[in-house]
Amino acid sequence: MNSIKKNNLIKSIVKTLVYIIVLFVVLFAIGATYTWYMSKDVVNVNSDSLDYEIDPKPKIIHPTISPDAPVGASIQSISSPVKLGDEVSLIVKTRPFADCSVVLEYDKAPIEVAELVPNKADDFGTVKWIWSILGESPVGKWPVKINCKYGDKSGYVEGELFVKS
Repeated sequence: MNSIKKNNLIKSIVKTLVYIIVLFVVLFAIGATYTWYMSKDVVNVNSDSLDYEIDPKPKIIHPTISPDAPVGASIQSISSPVKLGDEVSLIVKTRPFADCSVVLEYDKAPIEVAELVPNKADDFGTVKWIWSILGESPVGKWPVKINCKYGDKSGYVEGELFVKS
């Protein structure tokens, strides 16, 4: 009886393996058929047959602004607080090609900084100044006053620079 159970067990295992192999073959056939069917509608594109050209140099389109547009000014960034001896960066956004000037003050008196010369905004309206805070400069809050002018119109913005020792 023991050998009959053993033979039945072996037959059952073999039968199960045959079912698994048949199932695997059927699933593989279905997958291959699906792949073939789905790829029938794919169009092969030859890159030589494309109608357009790719320009290696991108074209920058400059904004056009009415001459009657108002001139505004806003501080985009200022590196503050800074320590004595550090470099300060000031970026202002305004009308393209506007002439801008910066005045620093301490105790309501202007501070002379050689690098803060009047500057013209680029064609996107960005103006940037970089200067160093000298070691003998006073510490505290310094008003930063920016005036931008284009034609007979002008814009003004005031910020604050904090200098610490």
